[in-house]
Amino acid sequence: MQVNYFSSFLLTSLLLPLLKASAPSRIINVSSIVHFYGRTDLNNLNTEYSGIFNSHIVYATAKLCLLQMTMELNRRYKFTGLTAYALHPGVVNTEMVQHLNSWFIRNVLKIFQTFHKTPWEGAQTTIYLAVSPEINKSGFFFKDCREARSSRAVQDLESATKLWELSERYVNLK
Repeated sequence: MQVNYFSSFLLTSLLLPLLKASAPSRIINVSSIVHFYGRTDLNNLNTEYSGIFNSHIVYATAKLCLLQMTMELNRRYKFTGLTAYALHPGVVNTEMVQHLNSWFIRNVLKIFQTFHKTPWEGAQTTIYLAVSPEINKSGFFFKDCREARSSRAVQDLESATKLWELSERYVNLK
């Protein structure tokens, strides 16, 4: 959670004054379609009270939190010229696969590496969201340079607001 969500939240929060002052500006969060498997437990946001630690669920939850953060950014700053987007880059053939804890998942991914995107292909949606003049939708999830469906949990505005407030406390902004 610290690396995949809280660090992005803190960096974005610290940059908000500059981003608002230089509007129009864009925030782009790299999330994942695995957010569908995430579970935002606002009473255990740091996942420190879990009986069994499951790194895959924590990763999915962090990616869900990034999407909820994106939605909350758009809600809070929609009239300031600041827009936020989240995206799924796809399964990209990088050396990260070597560092996965799960032997099974690591080897399954290696078997299918030839079907993964190249790093260049994986970067295209991020680049598209950063520079495309036709992007005017804010708060949407993108995949392959197109709007994609996100989970119902992302649309829970009350949860997104509470997540924002808790995140501010976790990173000592409030």
